[in-house]
Amino acid sequence: MNHRRAAVTSILVLLAALLSSAGASAYPAFYVGKTSVKRDLKTAHVVLMRHGDMSAVTLMGDYGGPLDSFAVVIPVPKDVTTERVHTLKRDYIDHLDKMTAPRFHRFWEKDPCETGKAQQEWERDLSASAKTDFLGRPNMGNKKKVPKELLVTTEPEYKGTSAEFAFSVVPEEENVVEFLETKGFKVDADTKKAVAAVGDSGWLVAEVTPNKLELIAGGRAQLSPIMFWTETPLTKLHTRLGLLNVKGMQDMVVYVFDEKRRYEVKNYDNVFPPTNLQTAEIEMPDEEPKIYVNERTTELYAALHDALLKKNPKGVLVEWAAPHTLCGEPCAIAILKLYEILSLGGAGFETAVPDEEAHPEPPEITEEQQKQIDTEKVDKTPKEKKEIDKKWEETFKRLARNKAMIARHNYHITRLHHRYDEKTMEADFEFGPAAHVKGGIDVPKGPDGEANIDAKLGGDESQFQVRFQYLFAWKGMQKCESPERWRWEKSPRTFRGRRDVFTAKDMGTADRNVFVLGEMIKTPIPMLGLQGGAGQKPRDAGTDAGPPVAEKKSACGCRAPGSASTNPWPLALVAAGVVFLRRRR
Repeated sequence: MNHRRAAVTSILVLLAALLSSAGASAYPAFYVGKTSVKRDLKTAHVVLMRHGDMSAVTLMGDYGGPLDSFAVVIPVPKDVTTERVHTLKRDYIDHLDKMTAPRFHRFWEKDPCETGKAQQEWERDLSASAKTDFLGRPNMGNKKKVPKELLVTTEPEYKGTSAEFAFSVVPEEENVVEFLETKGFKVDADTKKAVAAVGDSGWLVAEVTPNKLELIAGGRAQLSPIMFWTETPLTKLHTRLGLLNVKGMQDMVVYVFDEKRRYEVKNYDNVFPPTNLQTAEIEMPDEEPKIYVNERTTELYAALHDALLKKNPKGVLVEWAAPHTLCGEPCAIAILKLYEILSLGGAGFETAVPDEEAHPEPPEITEEQQKQIDTEKVDKTPKEKKEIDKKWEETFKRLARNKAMIARHNYHITRLHHRYDEKTMEADFEFGPAAHVKGGIDVPKGPDGEANIDAKLGGDESQFQVRFQYLFAWKGMQKCESPERWRWEKSPRTFRGRRDVFTAKDMGTADRNVFVLGEMIKTPIPMLGLQGGAGQKPRDAGTDAGPPVAEKKSACGCRAPGSASTNPWPLALVAAGVVFLRRRR
């Protein structure tokens, strides 16, 4: 009986090792608990914001392990105090993630008999005019126009009492290991060695209240973002610290904000994924209910990412580079708001702004503004007129302050993505400026929807994104003598499907066995040795310009969620276990 139990246990251990999806954690921080149980992290998001000689860092990771007392330990510059540390809302990182992530866009062929240029989603005219208010909405009569700068929130918004962290900074004269052990945390030999390798640094300890954790799928928890700001111009993150919590592979996305420049990782290869890739199928065959490829952008991008990793396991992918005032072509979500930028560190930068810049003198009142003020004063008492003047004076001062603050917080955002394990995370990330880049914003041309797939370096502003696309050809009647074909644009008014721009998200937990890249992409990808041509000409859009019905075929280049994995070993081990037990009986 004992032999039988031992055999079963051995088989289960092997199965667990093969089926486990737990990720590694190379993260500029590490977890410690009050027991020796291993704690791990799969997906990390890091924001590095730079403004002059000041920096702000935001860390957000998930957590796997016992839901007991534990802490996040972060190396920080020595000028960081608890007053410079805040817990943020997860929404800010989610917003930033979706705005910059690889996306899937669909193009429709414009009616060949309709005159005019093809219009894209990002070309809609939302600017103010005599017929609209400042937000581009129809003007409703003689209502006052309020400058948009007066409507922005100019204060950061942090997470309040619901935050799960209690922060403390290790006193400079005290050793961080001793500090942790005094609080009852277990610090093993590997952790002590990793801490010593960091060298001369300050340390931030964020103790977690377990009952305030946000639980997510798979029995894991999602930690809130932790932000700290410093007067130090940071160019390095201690990313290898997180390997203390390693289990397999992990994804880390780093967003670098800089006032003028794109950034890259200087001590790793920076790889631009091919973009404007056209997919062969839009509808995944043999699935009920019907699933469309654009709804599986995460899994499709995972297949591309794995192909790039196979070629260069140590490569860091550059997935986005653009000013924060752009949300992509097309936009998956609106641009970042001022209060989000202030919450991510901008409020800390504001503390160093001279008073004359923070509170500039308002410009001279225009003739039109004076007429509006005089109109308000009609039939008013002297006291009321004085109050009107005071109100307008404060309004102009606030307008000048808000405009100056908005102008101070203009950033280029670079999104860098690395998937790695202990072998490929050889050194801490070191960042530096790089040439601007453009790519992924071309509109397809011709019957095959050709578009440049490569990144082009140069220029004075970046605008790069990773984009998949699918084309719906015109099917309707052509009732004109000279039809103009192959003009690709936004979805028509008759389209009744979802208009979402799907993005790749949660890459650390993505099912990476859904798609076979070479069978799904029509566009040739020379850098990966893929010839393309996996599909036919663009499919007709149908009478309602909706998704077409895919032809049934046995090799679709996809695997449905929950379908058999390409790895046969788990099933083989189960079979072996059953045979062994029967023989023992």
